[in-house]
Amino acid sequence: MGNNPTNPTKAVKNTAITRTKKGQFVKGNKEGNRNGRPKKSNSVSDLLRSKGDEVQEDGRTKLQAVIETLYERAGEGELKAIDMIFDRLEGKPAQKLEVEETLLPTGFDIEIIKN
Repeated sequence: MGNNPTNPTKAVKNTAITRTKKGQFVKGNKEGNRNGRPKKSNSVSDLLRSKGDEVQEDGRTKLQAVIETLYERAGEGELKAIDMIFDRLEGKPAQKLEVEETLLPTGFDIEIIKN
């Protein structure tokens, strides 16, 4: 009993309580992992962002160069570039979904929620 570190159900007796009876760190405590789990930096999004932030010889970032190229192609009439710009600025248009009643299973109530 008392100060048994192998038994997490008992609070560690100390001048400053560092853990709860369940073994969790007390909020605001200076011990433990203060900074939390490190963020993953190898995701595709993180890698693309870091690559886009690189500065080229002309002083522009790679992301700025890509965006300028996208706008140039849209100005030349390339529909895919135009679609990409509008999708980013206005959001993709809502898609309509039609369902025939005969395809639905019986005995279920279906509620359609519109956003």
